[in-house]
Amino acid sequence: MSFWRSEFSPEEITYVLDKLREHRKLSPDGKVSLSGAGTVDAWIAFLISASGFEVRTDTLRTKIVRGALLSSNLSEDFSEEDFRRVAYQLRNIYANEEVKVYKVAFPIWNKPDFHKGTSKNAL
Repeated sequence: MSFWRSEFSPEEITYVLDKLREHRKLSPDGKVSLSGAGTVDAWIAFLISASGFEVRTDTLRTKIVRGALLSSNLSEDFSEEDFRRVAYQLRNIYANEEVKVYKVAFPIWNKPDFHKGTSKNAL
């Protein structure tokens, strides 16, 4: 499987990476920051959706894409190839991490009458 999904054109990927490059700042001490929180989050979400590399969970895909953008190994004037290289490095690092399965239960307040819930009575 390729790094990018076929539904996304190379022009779209290049455009989004250009936008993220504008908002990404690398300080002299090696720390990376992303300015423009609302805008940057939308571009990152696009990259997460566009990425097609093989991972175990969607959460891990998100962690890899965000980690690549915040990596000091990625230069300030990075190319698509640089981004893919750092993302693959992170994927290899996270491949051996244990994945925890979480179950979440929550009540549904003001549920409509047609939601009866579970019933133990047989008809």
